Formats: sequence, structure tokens, C-alpha cells
Amino acid sequence: GQCRLDNTGNFYCHQGKSKKTHLTVAAATSSAGVLGVLVILAWFLRRRFINNKNPPYQIIELFLKNHGHLAAKRFTYAEIKKATNSFKNKLGQGGYGSVYKGTLQDGSLVAVKVLSESNGNGEEFINEVLKEL
Repeated sequence: GQCRLDNTGNFYCHQGKSKKTHLTVAAATSSAGVLGVLVILAWFLRRRFINNKNPPYQIIELFLKNHGHLAAKRFTYAEIKKATNSFKNKLGQGGYGSVYKGTLQDGSLVAVKVLSESNGNGEEFINEVLKEL
């Protein structure tokens, strides 16, 4: 323990923390650690197995992988914005978004469909792209 001087000038000795206090602190710390590990594990499993069950980007990636030379060429958003003159020339409105006229750097005319929010998993959009090919 520790010996100290009290307000009246008398010495007294404090015996320190008991074994029961040490066990309580150790148990609480261990429980918090185990709980933290379980939360991290649950987050990882949820992210890995529940949230990624066929999101639209995975369907699109699979389409691009499976259709090789038939697959659409990828462009950055900046390239598309430049080609469509900031989406100024709207050609029409489809079931999945608006279609804009654009010109690529090599002079090729293109139609650019901007996908609007959809409730599906992207499969119908891919089918529509396949129809256009």
C-alpha cells in the first residue's frame, strides 16, 4: 500500500486495491476487448457476405468480362462530359435514364445513356445494352 499524511498531520497507510477490484477491472477490460473483436468480425462478415449479393456493379463487371469484344468501352466521367458538351444535347428519355448525343475525340458520334436510379439489380439495364449491340 501507500502511506500518506492526512490533514491533521497524522500518518496513515492505505492498503491499495484489493484482489477483488483487480479481478473486476480485468474482467471488464477483457469483456470490452472481446466485444470489440465481435463487433469488428460482425461488420466484416456483413460487408463480405450480406451487402455484396449481386450489386449492379458486379453484374456490369461480369457482363464486361463475359462479352469481350462486344463489351462497351469504358470512359471516365470527364471524357463523357466533354464528349456530350456537358450533357447539353438530350436525344430522349428511356426507361433507365436519359440519352445524350456526343462526339468522341476521334469524331465518332455516340449516344450516351445516363443511368437513373433503378430499383432492380442492373440486369434489365444490361439486357437493354445487349439489344443495342
